[in-house]
Amino acid sequence: MVETDYGLPDSAGLVCWTGQVGPGDIDENGHMNVRSYDRVLEEADMAFFYTMGWTPEYPQVERKGFFRVEKHVRYQSELLLDAPLVATAWLIATDLKRFQLFFQLWHAQTRARAATMETLLLHMDLTSRRPAAMPQGPMAQNWTALQDLQDGVPVPQGIGRKVSFHKQD
Repeated sequence: MVETDYGLPDSAGLVCWTGQVGPGDIDENGHMNVRSYDRVLEEADMAFFYTMGWTPEYPQVERKGFFRVEKHVRYQSELLLDAPLVATAWLIATDLKRFQLFFQLWHAQTRARAATMETLLLHMDLTSRRPAAMPQGPMAQNWTALQDLQDGVPVPQGIGRKVSFHKQD
């Protein structure tokens, strides 16, 4: 049986990926290494896009694609070997041309947030190589529906955080 209720706050967003820290994820300090945090968050990103209706055929069929133009990762807590993981996605904003997303990686048992990744993507016309609105259809409807679903729900802490030497929320 697959657990679907992880007891995360409403502001966690949609569960998009689950996994576990494996031996190859552990560094010389005995905890999950930075490359593995990044890999897991990238896998969560792809899983989320599949959930939203993206397929590998989309760029060839529609001649449209997504280009990530900004990414900010924040490492918040240590993950050890065999830790169960769950990643969630939050749509901060979209106009179907620009997409601001926030991913959170959680320890599935302790519910401690281990990392966040905030991204900005542009939906691109692959012929003109310019930003272009997503065509109307099921995928655009999914993005709009998610935005409506999250409207009024408290946003996750840490959105919009900048790199700084000084303490922030």
